[in-house]
Amino acid sequence: MYLILATEERIDYMYDNGIGNIVAEYDMPEEAAADIAKFTPEAVKDISFFDSNDNLLGEYKDLVFEGADVYPVYEEELLKNYECNFRLREMSAIELRVTVLEDEVTEIQEAIVEG
Repeated sequence: MYLILATEERIDYMYDNGIGNIVAEYDMPEEAAADIAKFTPEAVKDISFFDSNDNLLGEYKDLVFEGADVYPVYEEELLKNYECNFRLREMSAIELRVTVLEDEVTEIQEAIVEG
């Protein structure tokens, strides 16, 4: 399965328990860190989730990235790989309203500068 961020970057993942717990697997923690860095505020404004057959599972807008945790996975006391749990959530009504107001202020500032 995979998801596509608004920035058109792809994140492959093994499974999810909703948008609050998306679990991906990596060989090295640096690979996980590179994917974590992709979850910018701009990138999470629009995310599409797909299954392994490229079927759309769902689309979300205006999400908030709450962080990620990377854990080593051991098999019989040997390091197998790393799991990363990405945590997203939907914006609250207040957060959405603030975002709209910030966009409107930016438009006004641009109009003043151009004026």
